[in-house]
Formats: sequence, C-alpha cells, structure tokens
Amino acid sequence: METRPDITLLWKNHCWFIDIYDNDSVKKAINIIHKVKQQHPNKLLIMSIHWGENWVDTMSEFIQEEKIAKMFIDSGCNIIFGNGAHHIVPTPYIKYNNGLIIFGLGDISGDFIQKQMYNTNYSISLMYDTITHKINVIPFSKIFINTCGIPVEY
Repeated sequence: METRPDITLLWKNHCWFIDIYDNDSVKKAINIIHKVKQQHPNKLLIMSIHWGENWVDTMSEFIQEEKIAKMFIDSGCNIIFGNGAHHIVPTPYIKYNNGLIIFGLGDISGDFIQKQMYNTNYSISLMYDTITHKINVIPFSKIFINTCGIPVEY
C-alpha cells in the first residue's frame, strides 16, 4: 500500500506563506526581502501573492493587501504581483515608490465559470519599464470553449 506524504508538512517545508494578518509573518517577509536586496542590490525583485476575494466589487476589499504591498516595496521589492480575483478589478494596478503593485488583471484562462457582471471574458497584461516606470496595458478577450474558460480567440 502506497503511503502519501503529509501535504501540510510538504507545504510548510517547501513553500513560503505570508499571512498578511499576522505581524510576525509580515516581519519575516520584510526581513527576507531586505536580505535578498542586500545580496543582490541591482536585481529586480518580484513577489507573486495570491490574495483577495474571487469576485471584487470595490478596492476597499484590498486595504490590507495594499498596506502590506507598500511595506514590501519600501523594503526593497520592485513588483508585487497580486492575483486572486479572477477578473480585472476596479483598479488593477498602482505605481508606488518606483514600484508596481498589481491587484488583479483577470485570468487569461482557468477553470472559473464566466461571470458576465465581472466581465470575466476580458483580462489584461502589463508591459512595465522598470527604468522609466511607464506601463503599457495589453487587453485580451477570450471566447470560452465551455465552462472551463480556455481561451480560443484573442
């Protein structure tokens, strides 16, 4: 009989979780960002964070996320790529202190059912110039094959 490893232990030992509601977790992340930036001062540091609710109506739902993202940028991170809403949120990104905070650009594909009120058949990508801080938005539109959300046309 095959035994399965404890998935909780696997995640704990091999993944880095930041609980944005836990000050110790946030402090640990800030310390890691500082150390990485000290060792590699000329490198671009990007963090991807799965955050936010699946369906977002207002940016007030991102108050804690924005606060933490700004702390991470102030600590040396250049780009915080937040995702989780599965649609383009009201303010998809902001520039902050020569950094970029992304709140939600939508899904290019995925297993989320199309929700017309959230325009889930649209998403955007960003081209961000880290020197000039200029952003070009690239819109995408997709047609769903079925409820799976695999794009067949842009």
